[in-house]
Amino acid sequence: MIDLLGLDLDGTLLSKTKKINNPSKLALTNLIAKKPSLKVMILTGRSVFSTLKHVEKLNSLFKKPIVDYFCCYGGAKLYQIEANKPQERYKFCLENSVVETTFSIIKKHRGLCLAYLDSYVSPYLCLAGNKLLGWFTKYFWYRKRCVFFNQNHLKQGILKISVYFLSAKRCKKVYEILKNTFQEKVNVLSFSNNLIEITHHDANKGYAIEYMAKREQLSLNRIAVIGDSWNDYAMFKKAKYSFAMSKSPSQLKLIATNTSNKTNRYRFSTLLNLISETIINQKAD
Repeated sequence: MIDLLGLDLDGTLLSKTKKINNPSKLALTNLIAKKPSLKVMILTGRSVFSTLKHVEKLNSLFKKPIVDYFCCYGGAKLYQIEANKPQERYKFCLENSVVETTFSIIKKHRGLCLAYLDSYVSPYLCLAGNKLLGWFTKYFWYRKRCVFFNQNHLKQGILKISVYFLSAKRCKKVYEILKNTFQEKVNVLSFSNNLIEITHHDANKGYAIEYMAKREQLSLNRIAVIGDSWNDYAMFKKAKYSFAMSKSPSQLKLIATNTSNKTNRYRFSTLLNLISETIINQKAD
């Protein structure tokens, strides 16, 4: 039996068009119908602004809200929705020394840093590193949502740094440099051949799940999670039931309770149906 379902957004709940598709809506509706008390928690690397939009859309699908908690920035912030407004429950900002060291390394290797500021208003992103890539990112993508880094941004606090490289070979090299530089002091995750993400040591989805469970007096044995990438590993280790999407890293699949075998628009709904048919009302140990 489960009381909570933790969901990643990109590559999991959201389709390739960044929406909740009809098969997923139907499967989720059937799951909630089978257990009306079931709650959903969203856990994502996105910003609070982007995450909240999807939380609101998800809640609007049902007669009563199903999402009370969500974490964003890869677990650096946790929110609880009260009176239809998100209330911050914790946050982890990177130490200034970590930020400055990261920016220095990335600039040397001609990569681009996209740092997420602890801010509720735009601009909430700052750019550092390769100036040409930064210019294209600002003027063709984020526009008013981002600015170029200055020392005052350290006072605001930085929740997460996304690092981009055009060269996969260089990205792999810098990933190893960052891992060796920081050791276990921060989370350094390789998301793709061109993307690295850096967060505070305690800023992960596993911590978010555990924190929420203690706050709501829920057992981790009654929680299931679904994800598809490295930043889902921590929550897979915490929850009793974990389900990996078909294109997940092999190490994530190894620790998963089950894995989707679909790569089409049914890849997420297949896992929801599996949960509905097996563990949704199964007796807890």
